[in-house]
Amino acid sequence: MKDPSRRFNRNPYLPSHHEKWKRERQRHGCDFTSEATHEVAKKIDLLVEKSKDGIFVPQGRHNILVEAIGTEEYGGCVHGLGRGVDLRLYFGPSQTSKEVNCKK
Repeated sequence: MKDPSRRFNRNPYLPSHHEKWKRERQRHGCDFTSEATHEVAKKIDLLVEKSKDGIFVPQGRHNILVEAIGTEEYGGCVHGLGRGVDLRLYFGPSQTSKEVNCKK
């Protein structure tokens, strides 16, 4: 089965979610707002390299930013894909939704 996230082509010229996260937490383009933020930024850089080497493969909601921060993102919308593209439309139904539907 094809990956449902492939239905939407992300604009390659727009920065990724983890790149935007880093930029929003930098002062004047170089220093980070806190040491904890700097640590997360280093984890992001490491995961980007691992992703390029094929060691880390982001899948669905488990992306570079989620892995670096260590917490799941809040549901609602998928960043960078335009209005009306929610998590279910982009990633498909969650496992819990499938299990609930099967039990009914």
